[in-house]
Amino acid sequence: MDLSKFDPEAVRLFLEEATDMQDQIEESLLTLEGDPSNQDAVNNAFRGFHTIKGGAGMIGFEELQKYTHEVEFLLSDVRGGSRTVTEELISALLSSIDCLRGFCSELEGEDDFDHTLAEASLAQIRILSGDSKNLEETPQPESITQPESTPQESASTSSSKDTRSRYLIRLKFSEDILENGGNPIVLLKDFHEQGECYVTPHCHSIPDLEFLDPTKLHLHWSLVLSTTKTREDLEELLMFFMDEEGVEIKLIQGPPEETKIKQDINAGILEATTEQLRQAKVQESSTDKTLKKEGPKSPSVSQKSETKVTKPDTPKKKDESGGTIHVSNMKLDKLMNLVGETVINQARLKEFGQELRLADRRMGDLYQQIVYDSDIVVRELQDQVMNIRMVPIKGTFLPLQRIVRDYCVGSGKKIKLQISGGETELDKNVSEKLGGPLKHLVRNAMDHGIESSEKRLETGKEEAGTIYLRAFHGEGHVFIEVQDDGGGINSEVILQKALNKGLIDEKADLDEQGIFRLLFHAGFSTAENVSDISGRGVGMDVVRQEIESLRGAIFIKSEVGMGSTFQIKLPLTLAIIEGMLVQVKNQVYTIPLLSILESIRPTADQFRTMQKQGEVIEVRGEYLPVLNLGKAFNLESDRKIHAEKLVVIVENNKMRCGLLVDRILDQQQVVIKSMEENFFQIPGIAGATILGDGRVSLILDLPSLLRKSFKQN
Repeated sequence: MDLSKFDPEAVRLFLEEATDMQDQIEESLLTLEGDPSNQDAVNNAFRGFHTIKGGAGMIGFEELQKYTHEVEFLLSDVRGGSRTVTEELISALLSSIDCLRGFCSELEGEDDFDHTLAEASLAQIRILSGDSKNLEETPQPESITQPESTPQESASTSSSKDTRSRYLIRLKFSEDILENGGNPIVLLKDFHEQGECYVTPHCHSIPDLEFLDPTKLHLHWSLVLSTTKTREDLEELLMFFMDEEGVEIKLIQGPPEETKIKQDINAGILEATTEQLRQAKVQESSTDKTLKKEGPKSPSVSQKSETKVTKPDTPKKKDESGGTIHVSNMKLDKLMNLVGETVINQARLKEFGQELRLADRRMGDLYQQIVYDSDIVVRELQDQVMNIRMVPIKGTFLPLQRIVRDYCVGSGKKIKLQISGGETELDKNVSEKLGGPLKHLVRNAMDHGIESSEKRLETGKEEAGTIYLRAFHGEGHVFIEVQDDGGGINSEVILQKALNKGLIDEKADLDEQGIFRLLFHAGFSTAENVSDISGRGVGMDVVRQEIESLRGAIFIKSEVGMGSTFQIKLPLTLAIIEGMLVQVKNQVYTIPLLSILESIRPTADQFRTMQKQGEVIEVRGEYLPVLNLGKAFNLESDRKIHAEKLVVIVENNKMRCGLLVDRILDQQQVVIKSMEENFFQIPGIAGATILGDGRVSLILDLPSLLRKSFKQN
């Protein structure tokens, strides 16, 4: 596709709207399949395709415009009740969503879309619509075309077809325009008279009802106008508004070669697909003509209203709701990085304050008070930036509905997906990386967990299985659960397969959680048959690695015959953590605070050496494995543990261990810096941070350290 013919700014606006619309349409279609009588779902899907069709016309993307129009035509039959909702219909409409995503991906310049897929989808849509001919060859009823076209427009279409230009017009007026007697609707009608006009209202600035001021204008508009008029003619309509910051006219395409179908779609002639809509358009057309006869000429109305819209002397009342703006991910990441640097500098200031206090107590106390006040502001700044990065997890959950639906169609199983907690928020980067692990867990639940309908009926269960997808906050983390009511996991089967593969020794004494952890070994699978979904022994180890890369953990609960639950525990953000600084020899390490259970100074008789199992420490009657960090990172030679050291007891994924350190230095916020960008991944190290005195502290990767400790012991 030649992307140079599209205006980049117009494409950006279209893609922002289309991406949201695709997810909403898909959700509506899946809702419609479960409840064919849900008129709201079909209306939402229809409006979504109509919006994308209009946006495609706005940027001049004729292929997508024509494609979405035919899908819209099919949905209009469903809205009118002339076509029933079937599995074939929903499948065809969901395939059209895949095509829309392909078109948008190509428009972004990311991937090349195979347009034969769109052609095949279009053929299926036409078959379902009962029309296999091209829409261009279908004559349009006069009752539709007559109300929309005036003699002036017909003349300009036929005589000036090759001289039209397309303009992108933004109309964002002052909030006080209504109070001063202005009427933006008049201007919109002015532009509609100049040619073929597509108007997109932007509603995201409308505040909540409690803050809504009816005397203020919260709407603004984007117009795409195809006209024979010059830029100067259009600027004349806006002559009193051109100095407004939000008003702009931009040429986005020269005279296009338009087909008849293109002209019809742009003019809005084909929008009415039911008799009710047709009558509404006839009424609207006659009303417009009456207004034109009775009212003064539009430009003079604008002139009159703008005479009053001078720069007011009274201060503007600020909108308490604030409105919204779109910001790129790159800018957010840059902002978060700058906040991280501010946190590091704040730690340096604290360090300097301690030295200053030793030199001059009075000046040191004054300086430390200033640093303390500044620290409050930095913490507030950090919290606000982190809140900006938080997004609802619903966007990650919704694609799973489609996966479940497609699997049921292919396998014949009956499975319901119930989602709760979609409003739970977590860091944008965490949410983006969570999609892959969740898809694999849901696929495993469908393939391994949920039994066939016959087997479920034999065991007294409902014919349709259920997968529950939940998200909730707790303990300073986000918890996500994937639960099924299937056959559950047989720990004896896992243990036997692990023995056959040589993953464990026959004398190994594993509890149930230890047995379940074997599922995360590479190449391990309990599937009796290999399918397209699962059974190859790859996936669960990748799930564990992905979750641990997010500094999270995964737990398994299962009961044979009742089902299984996979629980994922994730941090709220990946950028800044609370850490405990510990010293081993001359090196400072950072341990994530949320993983620390307690710190103790043990006595010599608490240490034990288990035969062939390494060293352990007794804590209130329980023996925990001990990992000497000095020995693990080659900072000291292999020698017996001395009681003068401290033990920091940590827990991750139900595994507890004691870390042997020389000193505990401090507890503070640290900014995680990736080491893989400049070095390579180091086992046991998750990243690094810069301390207040300029030294580098390595942040411990507890999952890999604990696995190493348990493997040794």
